[in-house]
Amino acid sequence: MPNDIKLPNSTKECIRLLESLDFTRKRNVGKGKHQYKYVHPVRRCNCDNERPFIIIPTHFYKQLGKDICKKLICYGYSWEEIRGACRSN
Repeated sequence: MPNDIKLPNSTKECIRLLESLDFTRKRNVGKGKHQYKYVHPVRRCNCDNERPFIIIPTHFYKQLGKDICKKLICYGYSWEEIRGACRSN
């Protein structure tokens, strides 16, 4: 992972990153709706044993930014696209 990418530092920043990459939020998800589920209308995850959506928990933890970027790579995004989306936030 390149060092010049500013990773998201909060749940809101993760949500803005996904929405800037054209992910859409599914409304009815999670027990008590305490998490956010995002799907991409066109792209699909091409990694084995990965779910076809990204879940953002409401409680942010340190590793979440890296996990989101790795998941976006599985969706076929390049580091340059992720870097551009992180800068636009």
